Amino acid sequence: MPDTVFTICVRANVKKIYGMTAQKFRLFVWLHLALALAAIGAAFLPNSFSPELLAAYENEPPPWGAENEWPLIAFAVLLLVPWVAAFVGLLRLKRWGRALALYVTALSLIALPTFGPTLTSGLETAFVEAAAMCWGAVLALAYFSDVREHFEKH
Repeated sequence: MPDTVFTICVRANVKKIYGMTAQKFRLFVWLHLALALAAIGAAFLPNSFSPELLAAYENEPPPWGAENEWPLIAFAVLLLVPWVAAFVGLLRLKRWGRALALYVTALSLIALPTFGPTLTSGLETAFVEAAAMCWGAVLALAYFSDVREHFEKH
């Protein structure tokens, strides 16, 4: 069935209003970084955890294979390097950046349970959740929006 003039006009207007541009995509990438940094900053704010909760957290057994925290810290730092590369690749709209971002995300999700329990404030949790949603949006936009064409060129 051929497109009518009406459908063509509606599609054009929707694309103008809702179309994802490279500039808008980069804003989402930067927003993710801002939210992630806000979460890190919120972790250092004074919190109102009760002494009992803090004592219970301190008495938690270490995660499997993490009697020494240095291997976990080393792993986190090693994961940070490809994440920074993926971040730069996403900003530059490089195909390898998009793929690396997906791989780093998958590896992070697999590795996260090995870090054991965490104790976070409500503000920190809010920023972490917002950053995670924004990162999910970045990945979805990189693969399923108009901006994917920029990645496929490079």
